[in-house]
Amino acid sequence: MFALSVVTLEKLIFEGEVKSVTAPGGEGYLQLLVNHAPIITTLLPGKLSYVTENDKFLYAVSGGFLEMSHNSASVLADAVELAEEIDIKRAEASLREAQSRLELTSSDASTDLVSIKSAIKRAENRIKIYREFKAKTTHPSI
Repeated sequence: MFALSVVTLEKLIFEGEVKSVTAPGGEGYLQLLVNHAPIITTLLPGKLSYVTENDKFLYAVSGGFLEMSHNSASVLADAVELAEEIDIKRAEASLREAQSRLELTSSDASTDLVSIKSAIKRAENRIKIYREFKAKTTHPSI
């Protein structure tokens, strides 16, 4: 087991001992286990999960940084949301709104297309994580 802290600018999400962490690193998904080599990486929108002694946790993370050194890992997330707490209607509405903004502004060079595309990725990620969580709770053998 090793120490993990998951934080955002607003609050501490988790602090405790874990068996493993899986995160969407800048070069692809990575898994951290006890005695992992030191690493610092960016986080992309994706699935953040960790396993404690008695439970598994699944989150949608929007980006940030991950650092591991001396059996202590830190996730500094832009935003992180527990899969079971994702408001799917709000996530779907966010996706529709961002897609509409993209369609309306794609010909306008002054529009920040990068932020609109990032909003689409974040919304799609939240929807995907929610659906994965629901599928596992409906069909536990998955």
